Amino acid sequence: MFSLIPAIYENGVIRPLHPLSLAEGQSLQVQIIVDESLIELQNIAQSLEATGIITPPPYADDIAPVPAKDWQELSERLKTLPGKPLSELIIEERGTW
Repeated sequence: MFSLIPAIYENGVIRPLHPLSLAEGQSLQVQIIVDESLIELQNIAQSLEATGIITPPPYADDIAPVPAKDWQELSERLKTLPGKPLSELIIEERGTW
């Protein structure tokens, strides 16, 4: 059987971008095909950043944490809204895996 799946290499691990229908512990053979178009896009983005045409998104360290008081206020406001909780909506949107 042959399947081509999108994946990403992070922290020394190849991680599929979508769930796979494989048995736990199933043996595989993996062929690595580097998507050259993605490398070219990364090079273009780096060039645009270097010239100041675009700016990279902020990193988590650059974003100030939300004060606990504000979290509590938002939580109380969300409790009064009608409908399903956001977590249930997200689970429904994902569908079955």
